[in-house]
Amino acid sequence: LRVGAPIAFTHLHLTKLVVEFLERHPDIELQLLPRSSPLDLVADEIDVAIRIGKPSSSSMVVRRLASDPVVVVGSSAYLQGHGTPQTVADLSDHVCLHFSSEAEHPRWRLAGGPCGTLTSLRANLVATDASVIRDASIEGLGLAILPSHIVAGDVRAGRLIRVLERSTLPELPINVVYAQRTLPARVRAFVDFLVGRLSTRTWKER
Repeated sequence: LRVGAPIAFTHLHLTKLVVEFLERHPDIELQLLPRSSPLDLVADEIDVAIRIGKPSSSSMVVRRLASDPVVVVGSSAYLQGHGTPQTVADLSDHVCLHFSSEAEHPRWRLAGGPCGTLTSLRANLVATDASVIRDASIEGLGLAILPSHIVAGDVRAGRLIRVLERSTLPELPINVVYAQRTLPARVRAFVDFLVGRLSTRTWKER
């Protein structure tokens, strides 16, 4: 069973789930393939993949696991030195960091409601692994713009502080995708397991 997923999501969440799945299904041999950019499911012979963001191909079967809000976070040292943005428009005056897959090259389009809007935000640092952006923000380089599942633990631990909580920021879908319409039993078992674990309110709160 060949499984692809983003690097940061694999380290933070998926590895634990794979361990639990293999304990339940010791007869399955699983290859976990974390990558900074999405693999081609057909060309790379990937049975199933986790994708964050809008699917790039309509030929894939897509099952929604969760929706994850984008958040803006920074270290206390950075905020003390540069101030705390009060509106989305204030981000243009800050060092901004975000991740981008090589396949999609997103530029965040943020809406701040009554607090202002910013349709295109230049990033001072872009990386294809969200963990790099998270680490750079913890080190005080700037404000990180990331899906909340990447930094939720750091916010709880006080390593990062969330800002602009009252602004309306995008939500990213977290999907499980596969190319086959008729799934082998091992793939079906894994997909159903992921849906059962990652579509729950408990996981989202955690």
